[in-house]
Amino acid sequence: MDPIWYFAIASIIAVIGIVVVFGQLSNKLEDQLNQGEVSSDFTQSLTTQLLIRVTIIEIVPILLIVFGFIQLTGTESSVIPLVLTLVVFAIGLIRLFSKRDLLKHSNIDQRTKVFYQSTQKTAMMLAASFPVITLIAFIM
Repeated sequence: MDPIWYFAIASIIAVIGIVVVFGQLSNKLEDQLNQGEVSSDFTQSLTTQLLIRVTIIEIVPILLIVFGFIQLTGTESSVIPLVLTLVVFAIGLIRLFSKRDLLKHSNIDQRTKVFYQSTQKTAMMLAASFPVITLIAFIM
């Protein structure tokens, strides 16, 4: 198997996992907004849950990246894994951006908006990390 596939699979697992975890965070936040005001303890709990879940999700992709670099040689690689990675990443970003409707919730205060926007940007950067590694490995 072409080593670039290890990078592509790692990227796909990481992007999908991060998008799912962020979607769960958004749903919990929306449920809390529907019930009333969001406390700072609740947002801290959500942040902790997000980081723990992302760490757990990224274990397998990190191992695949390491294995991919071990197998990587100077041979030509197929473009299909790279394209697949970029497509999944683009869909993931669209999915992350689609959750912006939560910011229009009638019960949301400024502090919660800032929390949500910063968490969303963090999720985007985490989701971008593995596709960037895949692109670098493809160039090598």
